[in-house]
Amino acid sequence: MCLRLVFLLVTRIATWLRLSRREEPWRIAEILILRHQLAVLQRRQPCRPNLNWADRALLAILLAVLMMSALSYQGPPGGGHGAWMSSIPAPSRPASSDP
Repeated sequence: MCLRLVFLLVTRIATWLRLSRREEPWRIAEILILRHQLAVLQRRQPCRPNLNWADRALLAILLAVLMMSALSYQGPPGGGHGAWMSSIPAPSRPASSDP
């Protein structure tokens, strides 16, 4: 795992150094080529991907984990937004005249 991370870092740095030495027209040409490739891929890809049972199971697990963490969230320490919200006065309602 560590070796893979080092490899990725070295390759990304080498790529960055190689790209930084290019002239501006080459960079623009590469951006245009990448935009074209993206447009072609988006035309081929349907709007909604077909999910199999494994994908649905993974999404259900991730959703359950996110919901559990959201429900256990206590807010910022030291009062945070709770103290701020309690300092706002409640809106006053006009007196209603009952017939």
